[in-house]
Amino acid sequence: MNLINCQPISSFEPTKNRFGSLVKPTAKVGSVSLIMLLLTRGNPPAWVAGLTLALTMALVTKSKKKKIANPQKMLKKTKDFAGANLREVNLSNANLRNVDLIDANLSGADLSNADLRYANLRIADLGHANLTNADLRDANLSVAYLKGVNLHDADLRGVNLNGANLHNANLRDANLNNADLSGANLNGANLWGASVKNTNLSRANVKNARFKNNLGLSEEVKQDLKQRGAIFENASDEVFGVLTRV
Repeated sequence: MNLINCQPISSFEPTKNRFGSLVKPTAKVGSVSLIMLLLTRGNPPAWVAGLTLALTMALVTKSKKKKIANPQKMLKKTKDFAGANLREVNLSNANLRNVDLIDANLSGADLSNADLRYANLRIADLGHANLTNADLRDANLSVAYLKGVNLHDADLRGVNLNGANLHNANLRDANLNNADLSGANLNGANLWGASVKNTNLSRANVKNARFKNNLGLSEEVKQDLKQRGAIFENASDEVFGVLTRV
């Protein structure tokens, strides 16, 4: 398992991106307010102030992204779903290879058996999503929100999970070979049976993360993880060495 240090990623980046989506409506509201103040010489009547407030609320509401009703149909036309609202959609068995899902809202979505190879899911919200048996090889999930996600038996070889939040995630039997989990939050995650050959767990929060029968886990790394708060169950059954799942 690789423990090479990587450059830290700011935990404020998701907030910064979401804040950026409000820049345009905020600028419009500011322009309207400035014009109102100039026309009324800084003393607007009540009805003008009320109209400005209503306009402000309308612009902010309009700026909110609408949920995409039929993403499967849209996939035939575009691979750009950056910032899209895909909350709780059914994308099971979908072909999402190379799709841009940066900053997308996929919370509670069904992505079981989906092909997400090389997909860009940076800072995406995948909280409590179902990714059972999904193929995420070489996907980018850096700084993504994956709290409570189900990644049981998922293929995560070479995936970038640098700085991702995997609190209480289900990673049972997942293939994490050559994955980058540096700086990730694995607090309470279940990694029973996960393959971790050359997995980078440097700076990761592994407090209360549960390990058992992990292929590719050396004794040295095991002791390091224990000191950092990881829990190893049924030590006599654990597998060490350079074995890896095909």
